[in-house]
Order: sequence, then C-alpha cells, then structure tokens
Amino acid sequence: MATITSTGNISDLVEMKNETFNEAAETLGIKLAETIEEAYSDLAFGNFRINEFSGNRVEVYLFGAQGEADIVGSGLSSNNPKFSQIDFRGNDGLKFGIRGSFGLNSFKLSESTTTFNGDAISLKGSLNENGLGKISKSSVTSDNVTLTLEGSITSSASGESGSYKSVQINDNAGNVISIKSNISYDLFESLSGDENSFADVLDAAALFAGNDKFTVTDGVRVWQGFSGNDSMTGGSLGDKLRGDDGNDKLIGNAGNDILDGGSGNDKIDGGTGNDQLSGGSGNDKLTGGDGNDLINSGSGADKVSGGAGGDTFIFDNLAIAGFDKISDFKATEDKLMLDTSVFTALAGGISAENLVVGAKPIALEADDFLLLDSKGGKLFYDADGSGAGAAIQIASLTGVSTLNISNFIAEPLTS
Repeated sequence: MATITSTGNISDLVEMKNETFNEAAETLGIKLAETIEEAYSDLAFGNFRINEFSGNRVEVYLFGAQGEADIVGSGLSSNNPKFSQIDFRGNDGLKFGIRGSFGLNSFKLSESTTTFNGDAISLKGSLNENGLGKISKSSVTSDNVTLTLEGSITSSASGESGSYKSVQINDNAGNVISIKSNISYDLFESLSGDENSFADVLDAAALFAGNDKFTVTDGVRVWQGFSGNDSMTGGSLGDKLRGDDGNDKLIGNAGNDILDGGSGNDKIDGGTGNDQLSGGSGNDKLTGGDGNDLINSGSGADKVSGGAGGDTFIFDNLAIAGFDKISDFKATEDKLMLDTSVFTALAGGISAENLVVGAKPIALEADDFLLLDSKGGKLFYDADGSGAGAAIQIASLTGVSTLNISNFIAEPLTS
C-alpha cells in the first residue's frame, strides 16, 4: 500500500530529471571525501593553526583543506583525540558538518550535511571510512529542488540493498510530492536513470500495485491507481484521477475534474465544478455534484446521480451487464446522450416519431426506437421499432413520467 500526496504546483517537480540529482550527489560526494581526507591529514601531521581552544572544543585553520574547522570532542590536546563533530567552512564556499565518532585512525559517521555552489547533500546512518554501512535518510538539493529518501539501505562491498519507506520531492516554494510505501532499493534505482524524470517514478505501475491512497491537489497530471482498491482525492483545481483496476473511490472536490474509475465496482464523486465522470466496467456509483457534469457510467448496473446543474448522461453500450439507475434526472435541464455507433437506429437524429411515452409502452411503428414507461421511469431502446427484435431497458429514471426529444442527444462518440 502506498500513500501519495501532492501540494501546490508540482509541474516543475514532475519534470525534474534524475540526472540533476545524480550529478549533484556525485560532485558533492567526491568533494566532501577529498576535503575530509585533507582535513585528517592536516590534523595528523600538525598542518593547522589553532584559532581558539576551550576544553572540548577547538577552532583551527587547516592549511591543506584550506578552511576553518570547529571541532568538538575529547582529549583534543592529546596524541589520541576523539571527535564527535566537525563543522568546516572552506575558502571556496564548501561547507560541511559531520557527526559521529572519529579518531585519527578511526571513522564512524552518523550524520552529515554538505553544501557547495547552491547544491547540498545530507545523510543519516552509520558509515565507516569506506562509505560502507547503513543509511536511514539521504537527501540531495539542486536547482532549489530537494529529493529526500528515508528507509533502511545497506551499503556493502557487494553493493546496495534494502528498501525506502518514504520518497519526497519538494522545492523552496512549498510545492511537494510525497510517496510513503515499501519501495525496494532495486526498484527505485531502476526508475532513477539519468534520462528519467520524477514523472517516470509516478507512472510506475509496480509502485502502486496495492490498495493505495492518493490525496493530490495539483491538477497538473493524470494520477493513476493502477491495480488495487484505491482511494483518490483531488483538491480545488481540475484533477485528473484514474482508478484503473480494482474497486476504487474517486473524489474530485472543487474544480473541473476528470475522473475515471476503470474496471471494478467504483464510487466516483465529482464534487463542485463541471466534471467528467467515467465509471468503466463494473457496478459503479457515480455522483456528479454541483455543476454541469458529463457522466458516462459505462457497462454494469450503475447507480447515478447528476446533482445540481445541467448534466449529460452518456450511454455507449446496450445495457451490458445491467442498466443504469439515474436517481435525479431533471427533464428541464439534463440530457441523455446516446452514442449512435451503438444506437444505430438513431444515426439520422431523433424526431418526435421516435419516442413513445406511456404506461407499459410498446413499439407500434417501425421508427418507435425509444420507449419511456410513464409509471416507472423505465427507458427502453428498440432497434427495429415494431419489428421482431425485443426492446432493451437501458435506464431507470426515478420520478420521471415524461420526456421529449429535447432531452436527447444522438451522435457518435467514437470515430
């Protein structure tokens, strides 16, 4: 199961290339390692000047590393000092802080931060002088965007292994995308090639194969639930949510949303705005909410409510796996749209002669293609009118006793 959230305008975040982070991490990592090596050499061979000394703290200038260092530890005036933290400010603008347990012949790192030329890297864990051990959190900042990974990663002589529990990308303006899940190191690495962007991570079906929860308020991209029974909630912008497989729950909230349940028995609520709802296959429940909504319930025995506003209900199949129940059709403002590539008898348009309204109506003429039972609101399609073919119920319109041709739209929906 994954929990996905987005905040603000994420258009730049999703386009951020992994190459940017990879290059920053490599450049800063090399510079940090080289500077620490120089600093250790300066301390070991006395290549430094003491600026200030007070008990367990000393401030020195390191000639080889070319910068000032604040060092905290014990035995600093002895031949075997122990350090717990070193903060370095280089003449070239490099800054780093390391925490852990260090001696002139030992090195165990628990935390580090490094900045240079606007880029930054940080990590928490337990690493030796060869960079081997465990990492619980790491982050890289470049171009004012930060990628943060949290989990349990083991770095050994044979390579890296483990998993992440959190992946987050954010910028300085408060725009954020966050994924909380159990993501294997190998899977994330396979998605993090230089040519990939963060959008490739979000489009990876392997990351979202469970019952995932999306709270995405950006309106920038199409969010996909892939497999599993997903919960997807939008915000105040025009959200694009696709549940795909599974029994999904989609909520658009405000804005002109595009919501697609895919297969499964889905619950879809457009909220306010002029929304487009698609149930796909399965026995779905669709609610348009406020606004002039376009609702295609798809196949299955669906329960549909348009809500306030002038809504259009699309029929693109002959009641496959059941007919739709529309609970609040308003003849004064709503429309029934029939796909003429399916309802072929109506390809030439709908005239008054094509609609029969009455108690238990039957087709008496060859062009009686639409029948509305005024007693129960049952709507039928009869492809051959008075011919031998049987009428098929395509909908139930609660409380509707009459219709006229102005309530219908007949046009092809597919090429």
